[in-house]
Amino acid sequence: MGCGVIGNTEDSDSFVLGSSPGTPAVITSPASAGLFACPGKKLYIDSMTIDSYTVHMKMSELSERSAVPVPTIKFYLREGLLAPGERTSPNQAAYDESHVQRLRLVRVLIDVAGLSVASVAAVLAAIDDEGLPLDWAFGIAQRAVPGLAPAEEAGESSAALDALLSERGWAISAANPGHALSGRVLEAYGRLGLDHLAGVLDEYMRAAEIIAAADLAAVAQAPDRASMVETVVVGTALGDSLLAGLRRIAQEEASHAMFPSPPEALDLDVTRHFTAGDGTDRDGTKRDGHCTDDHNG
Repeated sequence: MGCGVIGNTEDSDSFVLGSSPGTPAVITSPASAGLFACPGKKLYIDSMTIDSYTVHMKMSELSERSAVPVPTIKFYLREGLLAPGERTSPNQAAYDESHVQRLRLVRVLIDVAGLSVASVAAVLAAIDDEGLPLDWAFGIAQRAVPGLAPAEEAGESSAALDALLSERGWAISAANPGHALSGRVLEAYGRLGLDHLAGVLDEYMRAAEIIAAADLAAVAQAPDRASMVETVVVGTALGDSLLAGLRRIAQEEASHAMFPSPPEALDLDVTRHFTAGDGTDRDGTKRDGHCTDDHNG
């Protein structure tokens, strides 16, 4: 018998996919698969084609595909972070590509964004609840990021912030974690006698509008709801660090223009003025806290 085309027939609704190397996995083909299969032979197709089919795998294979250890997968199953597989026997279940993708998301939320298991569960629930408006899901995801948890309001500083928000026409919820965080920073400026720093707040807010628009544009490019929420969480967790880094780079460039140094100063290594937390200079020299310049003896 020669090769035949798999179509929408009762006896050809599935075929064996050979993964080279590895154990073949059973794939269920859609009605219009249009794929060729040869009896007794394995069919090799590329990974993009695989993604369009339901690939059933055992937990060991799921572990290999996702790079997540089996004990960790079992823990996620117990905690409800991963949906159960399709039961194939009393002691075995089959998993598919959706489980691989969910494991990838869980690992990103925990390892990259630093979320707790409980926070991950809340974010996943927001993703899976199709009836929940996207902006609500984004809010849940944003609040899950460490360092943005709601805290005690900052009194007068928050009132001043509210006035600026009103002037710019920003409509935010009272529970927005950024509100309390910003208020506490403004209060700290006041305690340190650095109220003039609050004078840049309007410019900061203008920059924040530009950044927020860029953030949401990136979210809109995500292919599905889960990817959108993932983008919000990871973008918030890592984006804050990225912005801090870019700010320091921009500050150096701006300082050259506003406070120009003599040409010879550009060759100085400013890192020599800083020490690590253990009192060790950047060059590895251990200091005891006393001045050691030669002219000081």
